[in-house]
Amino acid sequence: MDRVGLLLSVVLIVVCWVTAVADVRREPRIVEIMDRLEVPERFRTPLGLFKILAGLGLVIGLWSDWVLAVTSACLVVYFALATCAHLRVRDSVTDTVPAAVLCMVSMIVLAAS
Repeated sequence: MDRVGLLLSVVLIVVCWVTAVADVRREPRIVEIMDRLEVPERFRTPLGLFKILAGLGLVIGLWSDWVLAVTSACLVVYFALATCAHLRVRDSVTDTVPAAVLCMVSMIVLAAS
């Protein structure tokens, strides 16, 4: 993996773990977003757990290309669905762009793996 792929992997690790903690702790901003996106209550903690596992997969992927590829492919799907959810409810550009950018970052990491 090249330096850009490594840097973007580290960015994704941090994003996954920071947002996972916010999901699990039910931070008010996250709850507001999940409510707006109509995410059922039963999926909120599992989404946080998914991001914890994704961050772990990215860490392992620093030494294993196939783990990095599988994890980043899963993140592409996750962030693509998140982007679609924002678009579905006609969310603001400010709230939609982060998911779209993270989808693109995940695609770059996948391509670099």
